[in-house]
Amino acid sequence: VGIKWLRALHLNDSLFDLGSGKDRHARIGEGFIGLDAMRRIANHPAFAGLPMILETPNEPPEHGDEIRLLRVT
Repeated sequence: VGIKWLRALHLNDSLFDLGSGKDRHARIGEGFIGLDAMRRIANHPAFAGLPMILETPNEPPEHGDEIRLLRVT
């Protein structure tokens, strides 16, 4: 397909490991994908300027806290 066709990113960490056949979301950095990988994706130059949709459990921490976790300081 190609990166040039992307219009947005939909991100979530995974409660279950690859190949489990389950689609359950974990809080950012607390799943099998992990914080380092999530940060690398969210901050990759190829995705600069694209809207990002976080799909995470609706429980504390607040979504603003998860967004701050993804930012590279």
